[in-house]
Amino acid sequence: MNWKQLNDAISSMTEDEVLTALNEEIDGKRRWTIVNRLHQRYCALRAKRERELFRQACSAGGLDSPRLPPAPTTPSPSLDEFQGVAG
Repeated sequence: MNWKQLNDAISSMTEDEVLTALNEEIDGKRRWTIVNRLHQRYCALRAKRERELFRQACSAGGLDSPRLPPAPTTPSPSLDEFQGVAG
């Protein structure tokens, strides 16, 4: 299979089909460039599904536009301990 055939095939595959192909490639021929491309497509499809679920949840909650909560403004002290930095 060449890149054009691969891209044509995965453009019409579902998330589950791409995941199955990814697992088969890992268990089979282990062509890491193919594995990487399948993984990219799988992640894109999963992100699209998750964004849609998020939009549905926000719509059900009455929000006009979905917004993520703000990121923490201070680093967690536990991260320094985890990395072995004494604080």
